[in-house]
Amino acid sequence: MFGMMLFLQQVIFSMNWTFILAPEDDAGFLTSDNPVSLFDPIGVPSGGIGFASSPAAHFTFPISRGVALLAQHRQGPETAELNGVRVRSVNKGTIARADSQLYAPFRLVSVQRILDSVVSQRSTTGKVLFRKGRVVVE
Repeated sequence: MFGMMLFLQQVIFSMNWTFILAPEDDAGFLTSDNPVSLFDPIGVPSGGIGFASSPAAHFTFPISRGVALLAQHRQGPETAELNGVRVRSVNKGTIARADSQLYAPFRLVSVQRILDSVVSQRSTTGKVLFRKGRVVVE
């Protein structure tokens, strides 16, 4: 387990980091109770673990209403200003990864509908519990 954590730490540390900025006239980024959104458009089925699944794997992490972090394996700028459509794309990823709660400096019915839809489509596998240092599902 410790070896896997060390491997993940090295992979994430070696990624290129970009601060992505929402336009001033935009509602901005929202966050959730599970804010790291991992994407892999290639989705190599044969291997790789999350952040190292392919060279196209990347993740976002909202920091504030106006700033989110983008980590990727390819080189990118230190900062990048997004348009409203791209901000919404980041927000959709955050919504999709949310366990059950969103936190936003704005209130939109459309955002609530997306969250409700995502949560209702999930299977209910039970609660994840720890017993004697091991994860068990009930």
